Formats: sequence, structure tokens, C-alpha cells
Amino acid sequence: MHVSAITRHREQVLGRWNGVGTLTPLRKVSHRMGGTVELFTNGQLDGRASLEQARSLPVMGTWGHDHLWAIAERVHVQALPRDGRKSS
Repeated sequence: MHVSAITRHREQVLGRWNGVGTLTPLRKVSHRMGGTVELFTNGQLDGRASLEQARSLPVMGTWGHDHLWAIAERVHVQALPRDGRKSS
């Protein structure tokens, strides 16, 4: 989650992450819609993707600043499942 998503709602981050070195590298590309395709490793820009990387690696998805806030509000405040439907 981007830091602006947290600061926008004036909340705190609970917990700590010890850095990228503790994870298996995750490689994704920016898009498949033409133009310059960027390569990201663990969310950090690594440069331009090769043609093979652009074809084979998954595309990096993004959420808006309010997406995780809305999920937390539904699950923890309204006690609804993540998809927003009430359980019967």
C-alpha cells in the first residue's frame, strides 16, 4: 500500500517490515498496451523490460488510495465479508 493511502486517512502503520531482502524476488511488468514496458522487482522499478519479460511476466496491478481503506471499513467496522455481501 502506498504511504499516501495511510496518511490520507490519518492512521498509523501497525507492525514493521524488515526489508526486501527477506522476500523471494517478485518480478512484474507495468503493462502490455504498447510503448515502453517497465520491469519491477519487489515493487521497485528495475528498468525497461525485455521483449520476453514483457510477454511472459505478470502485469503489476494497482489499487486506488481508498481501496484498502474500504475493505478494512467493511470487514472491521461493518462486519461484512471482503466482497461487501452480507452473509445469510
